[in-house]
Amino acid sequence: MSKFLSLVVFFVLVCCPSLYGHGGTYRGPGDTVPPGGGGGGGSGGPNSPGPTPPPNGPNSPGPNSPSPASPGAPAGQPGGGPSKPTSPAGLGGPDLTQWSFWWEFNKDPYLALKNKIHKGGPRTGGDDFFLGHGEKDQSSDIIGVSPLIIRDKIIPALLDSLETQNNNDIITGCLMSLAKIGNQTVQDSFVPVIIPFLKDSNQEISETAALALGILGSEESIPLLTALVLDTREGRVAVGRTNEVPFRTRTFAVYALGLVASESDNPAVVASISTELRGIIVEDKSSYKDVKIAAVVSLGLLNLDTEARVEQVRFLLDYFKNERNNHLVRAHIPEALSFSIANANEEEYALYKEVICNEFLSRLTYTSSEKREVQQSCVIGLGLLGDADNDEIDKKIRKALFKIPVNVSDQQTRSFTLIALATLGSKQGTGPDGLAGTGEVQKYLITQVQKGKSFAKPWAYISLGVLSNRLREAQLPVPDIISKVLLDGVESEKSPNRVGAACIATGLAGVFDVEGLLLKKLSKTSDGPTKGYICVGLGLLNEREAIEPIKEIIGKSKFRPALLQQAAISLGLMGDFSLVPDLVMMLKESRSTATQASIVMSLAFIGDSRSVDPLVELLNDDTHTERARGFAAVALGMVADRMLLPWNSSLSCDLNYRASTPTLNALEGTGILNIL
Repeated sequence: MSKFLSLVVFFVLVCCPSLYGHGGTYRGPGDTVPPGGGGGGGSGGPNSPGPTPPPNGPNSPGPNSPSPASPGAPAGQPGGGPSKPTSPAGLGGPDLTQWSFWWEFNKDPYLALKNKIHKGGPRTGGDDFFLGHGEKDQSSDIIGVSPLIIRDKIIPALLDSLETQNNNDIITGCLMSLAKIGNQTVQDSFVPVIIPFLKDSNQEISETAALALGILGSEESIPLLTALVLDTREGRVAVGRTNEVPFRTRTFAVYALGLVASESDNPAVVASISTELRGIIVEDKSSYKDVKIAAVVSLGLLNLDTEARVEQVRFLLDYFKNERNNHLVRAHIPEALSFSIANANEEEYALYKEVICNEFLSRLTYTSSEKREVQQSCVIGLGLLGDADNDEIDKKIRKALFKIPVNVSDQQTRSFTLIALATLGSKQGTGPDGLAGTGEVQKYLITQVQKGKSFAKPWAYISLGVLSNRLREAQLPVPDIISKVLLDGVESEKSPNRVGAACIATGLAGVFDVEGLLLKKLSKTSDGPTKGYICVGLGLLNEREAIEPIKEIIGKSKFRPALLQQAAISLGLMGDFSLVPDLVMMLKESRSTATQASIVMSLAFIGDSRSVDPLVELLNDDTHTERARGFAAVALGMVADRMLLPWNSSLSCDLNYRASTPTLNALEGTGILNIL
């Protein structure tokens, strides 16, 4: 179910001619899988052909079919393995260099909806609204859904469906929802509930069960997940196979190990999993690189002690330097290295930083023959590691990034560079003149808005928004000129792509829109994706005058699911939950899977306790389609999610999505980043 939902969102938001891949939980286009599709054959060099569509995943239609597949055996090789890529992407495919794809992968921390709601502020239509002025429901920790409701209504409904249903949409929706809700008491354990589904003959259910064990975060699942990854006898027994653990299940189990370790506060457990993941990178002999990439990405999730960090950083750096290693695997190491040292003490961090950054910088010279995916990741890594002070290494980083348009021809690398500059420019360093580079970065980004290449302008807008947002969050001064440039963009830009970027950036920057430019733009704009981004920008600004116009948009967007979802996000950002009953009714009545998918995501943003009973009723009502009931299971998990951010945001943020594999991000909605 989770994969099907993402498939629907993809075709609505990416493949429809009038849309640009905006909105939805599908984090970017499916053909971010590069040449070779995760296998060993693609060169990925600077002048190599464009990306190819990924192989079909379980129970998914081919890339040209907008209709969902019925449940059944997975496509591709037997045992859930990946099928090989076929042909290069057509010229009519989505433009992967668009800023909107970066936004969809990275938006969760910037929206931070649950954080905003927990901080309080005006709320319309929530439980406290109906309790009366000054009265509050103190029982809720999770957007109006109390632990009592979760324990007595949601969990029993999900468990009952797992026991009585056999439809894969319902089963996978319930598995993921239980994992996101998590154990409610120390006596609870959903691990024994999930494990039997590893043996399911439906590959989608089996691999979802493996992933759910990781999202659940219970250390008791580590031995079993390790057995799945290593394809041991115990692992094969767990999945009911005698020959091998299916390839996809192994890959999902690798991510699951990383997720469990990321929640562990036991240094020995984290160090042990680090050792296991490093062993996988060295020992896995598959011609496909999904397992190795999963291990590298998962290493970046670990919070290590000093001794374990030394071993992990040394390993990753050595692997990165060895250009005989597959470039797609190497392309995920810059981010993993950056995250690996994030919690080191100041002295240790400085030593690591200089060595690592110099390695990245050496790949970005004019004469470098490094693969483009690796260069893209080096830029991302420099943004994560650099800061705005005048230490020699930081001046060196900024100088190199300013020269990227001269030294590197790859458009994606040049676009990622603007985000990297915004990221490092917002960080006050501990060296001389801690914010010396902020002005340099601001000036460079504004120049790109005003005089840069056409492709760079929307990236420059969104980068200015990122710079301002991070400065504000750090309680550092934001130059007034940024607000002026962004509002000028909202008012004067004609290209829908640039208008959308300028509106999101304005929201991120917290610009005081005294003239109501965004609201005026909303009333004049007919383009659906642009209208959706204006709504999100208004939500980020908490422009409460926009609430009623946005409600009207939702009421008219039954057949425009992308716009409906963006408008719902906006209402959630402003604390308005008055449309929850209407959305639940729309979910019941809709026969469009695209609309159902959008409503589910909308409820995830603005759902509260009033949505629980109708969703439970829908899940249990066999007069509705199994697919609609599966959507209800997904929605229940989202409304009651124990985590402040979506479970896979730790994987998607700062990821080089251009160095993807079918199990990471797929056109058919079967990659790990596509699962709700």
